[in-house]
Amino acid sequence: MMGQVFQRLPAEFVKLAVPLYVEYLNAEEVKGLVTFYKSPVGRSVVEKLPKLAQQGKKFGAGLGEQLAKEAFRDSRKRLREKGYQL
Repeated sequence: MMGQVFQRLPAEFVKLAVPLYVEYLNAEEVKGLVTFYKSPVGRSVVEKLPKLAQQGKKFGAGLGEQLAKEAFRDSRKRLREKGYQL
C-alpha cells in the first residue's frame, strides 16, 4: 500500500505544481529552468537546496525569535512610559 502512495506522489505533485508554474512563469522561463536543472550546476543546486533551505529555516527562526523579543521589550517599555503597570 505505501508503495502505491509513493508511486502516486510525482503525479500528484505535478497536478499541484503545474498551475503554479503556469501562473508565474512563461514557456521560455520553463524551458530555461529545464535546461538549468539538466546541467551539472543545476543538478548540484538540486542536491544542495534541501540543506540550504534547512539552514535558512534555522536562521529565519532565530532571527524571528530575536525580533519578537525586542518588539515585546519595546512594547512593555512604551506601556510603562504611558503609566501602565506590568
